[in-house]
This record gives sequence, C-alpha cells and structure tokens, in this order.
Amino acid sequence: MNDLLTLFKRKLNTQAPTSPDNRPTIARPLGKMEYSAWIFDQASPFNIGAAVDIHGNVTEDTLAQVLRWCQIRYPMLRSILRQEHQKLYFACYEPAEAPVIPIEMCSSTEENRDRIATEELRRPFDGYHELMIRVKLVRFSEDYCSVFVTFQHLIGDGFSHANLLVDIVNLLGTVSSGDSLPSPEPLPFPPMLEDGMASRFKGIKGLLQLVSCQSKVMGQLNQLGDMPAPLRNDADVPFAERRPIVETFTFNAAETASLIAYAKQEQVTLYALLIAITMDVIHPLLAESPKQKDTTERVITMPMPINLRPFLSIPKNDFGLFSSTVDVVRKLTDKKNIPEMAKDIRREIKSAMKKDSPRLFVMPTVAAIMDWKLFFPKGSKGVDRAARFIVSMAKYSSTSLTFLNLTRMSTKTGNFTVTNARGYVAPSILGTALFSAVLFKDLLNIHLSYNEKQFSGEDAALLKHRFKTTALAVAQGSNTMAQSKP
Repeated sequence: MNDLLTLFKRKLNTQAPTSPDNRPTIARPLGKMEYSAWIFDQASPFNIGAAVDIHGNVTEDTLAQVLRWCQIRYPMLRSILRQEHQKLYFACYEPAEAPVIPIEMCSSTEENRDRIATEELRRPFDGYHELMIRVKLVRFSEDYCSVFVTFQHLIGDGFSHANLLVDIVNLLGTVSSGDSLPSPEPLPFPPMLEDGMASRFKGIKGLLQLVSCQSKVMGQLNQLGDMPAPLRNDADVPFAERRPIVETFTFNAAETASLIAYAKQEQVTLYALLIAITMDVIHPLLAESPKQKDTTERVITMPMPINLRPFLSIPKNDFGLFSSTVDVVRKLTDKKNIPEMAKDIRREIKSAMKKDSPRLFVMPTVAAIMDWKLFFPKGSKGVDRAARFIVSMAKYSSTSLTFLNLTRMSTKTGNFTVTNARGYVAPSILGTALFSAVLFKDLLNIHLSYNEKQFSGEDAALLKHRFKTTALAVAQGSNTMAQSKP
C-alpha cells in the first residue's frame, strides 16, 4: 500500500545518531507506514498509550518479570532503530541481550490519571539508543494501582496495544496465583505491513504488528465490555468494498520542511496541521446543512494542542470537524433528529476541553461513520443503533475505537481484579481515521455508498486537487486556505 503518509517522505538534513552498541542485528528496513510514523515523530512525539487499573498488590519485580516475558516473545519490544546508507532499519536484540523495558514507579491519585497519561505521551523516544516502549506503575493506594504502557507508534498500532495489555494482565494474574509463567516462544520479526488498511480486514493476524494472534485474544477483548467489538466482518460487506484505493501525494523535501516549520510556528503538530487542511478541503463538499460556513477565508487557528483541545477550530469557536461529522451523519442516515444526538457529542467535547486530558471524543464518531458497514448490518434498525452507538462512543471511549471494548470492564485474573482500561493517543495522532481516508481515491464514494449516495468523479477530483493546492499554499507560508478549482 502506498501509505498516505509517505507523501511526506524526505531526506533529513541531520544524520541519525549511530548506536554505539553493536549487539542488535538488523532485522529489516522500515516499511512505509513505519517510516511515516518516524517522520511525524520528528515534529512531535508520535506515541500511543494505554492504562489498566488493577486492584491488588502489583510489585515492581512482578511487573518486570511479566514485561521480560513479553519482551522475549515479541521482537518489536526489544528493537531500536539504525540508519545505514540513508535508510532506516529495525535492529533487534537477541532475547537474552535485550535491555529491560524501563519501569517508573510513583504514587498519585486517580484524579491525576489523565495528566500522567498526557505527560507520558508527550515524552519522546530516542529510538536509536533506547527501546521504544516504557511502563509507569502508579500507585493510588497499597492495593490499587494503574499500569501505563506507552510506545512509539511505529512499533505497533492500537490493536497491538490492546492485546499487549491483555497479555500483561493475564500474566500478572498467573504470577499472583503462585504459578510459574510458561516459557515464552520468541516470535519471528514481523514483516512489513505495506498494505496496512487492507490488512486490517484480512483477519486478526493481519491486524497485529506487535503482537501475534492468539486464539483467545479477540474473545477476551469482546467479553471485557458491553460495547460492540471494534471490527465486524459482516457477510454482506465484500472485501473489495472494504479495501480503500489510495492515491499518494508527494511533497518534496523543501515543501515538507516548510510544512513542519509552519506547524511549529503555529504551535501545532504536523499531523494537526494536515488534518486542519484536510477538513478545510473536505468540508465544503460534504456540508449541505443550513449551517454551512463560508470557507473563502478559512485559516488555521489551532494554537492549543498542548492541552489537547480539538485539533481544528475556525472563527467564532465553531468546530469544523464536529460540523463535518454531523453533516456526514445526516447524509448517511437521512434523519433530521441527528442534531439532538450531536448536542450530546458537543457537550462531551466541551467537557473534554475544560481539562488537560487526552480524552477527546471526536474521532470515535468519525471512525464509526467511516466504518459504517463494519459495525451495522443493513436494515431499518441500523440507523437507530448507529445513533446510540456514536453517542456511547462519545461518552465512554478515549479517542480511539481500539480501546472501546476495554472500557468499563471488570474481570478477575488470579488475585487481581481489573476494573478499567483506557486507550490514549498523542495529539499528533488525533484524526487518524479521517486523515487516513481523505486520500482514498474514491473517498466520497466510500462515505456515501453506504446510503447509496455518491458524489461524482468530478467532485472526487476536486477534493484531491484542493488538498494538494491548499497544502502547498500552507507550505509556502500562506495561512489562507486555497479554494481554487482544477
């Protein structure tokens, strides 16, 4: 897959540091998706995280034993980066020689949970000299703690994270019961997932870049919460309809450097800047509501990613992403009462904005809309289920569908009880679902074919042209969104 983010591929002016340790063996070059994650990391830490709340006395030694087991089994957890001949490679340690996964210990209160997660997401990884994963054990009381796991996005995705959490919880339960851990069988280094979006629908084995398929994993995940599972391979959805066709836009080194410089000037992440451009481009084509906004002088006004407010705002404090989401829902459902549902989402968004928290509620809504057929079968009840589900995600998930079914759980493992799990995503990754879709060759058809409505090919061509034109205008220092036609 010509991954959408490879459009920002460039040669950096600075050489990557060379690791003084020759022990790790080069495994393979970075794939396009992985390289893209590394590029975005140059502008802002491109991390994802998760936390699980555990009732019971989790000791540092026990956690270290469990993490070592995971590290022996999963090669990405013992890998660093190497640069040779202007190419980036994964270099993997042998299990016995790998540095241990760092564990930080601290005490705090539950009210600080999201602040801690935010701090962990903002801390960068030096992938050349250290592992790209870290763990923090935060004690709320003697027998109640939260385990935070953070890693650089290029070594795994959200599904990897969710399954790693399941492994950690199960292994902690085994140790707490006085049983010995089974001998971990080291897995081979994972291959490149060039066709990443397509592979997400080829079965669970294609999903996991970090963690291998275990027959019981998805069953465990689906049982942990009362929400629907993140992915459903409905029989009425042919594979061809679920596989996006991607068109790549390539910016040269100078253009990419200008985009990064502009993002830093505006105090936004590169990803946030590009999402803002994306929303500016796509909104006029999707919005047909009475609240459609004049976009002739749209500007990027995103000076506050540090407190994780929504990554796109426009004059008068209207949220472009929110408006576009509601417009798409209206189109997909033909229902006029969507604004009532949208009010709930807006209230949740405003609530999230009031604190320094990574718990934004916008992207799950967008993701649910875009994966419409994966979540809901055909039929008259599908629309009502969708409306309830979208509101539920807005209230209970933490920026990502990946962790939706780990939320509000209660499960027993050994002498421990797990009462909650959350997925966290860095502000530089917010908007993955929408930005991943904007370069689909048939983007608008993908959106609206679910309701048998399709934009014309001319509209799709206009969308692509507007994205390229607008991004280049921003790269050249203009803060006015381009509105020209091809």
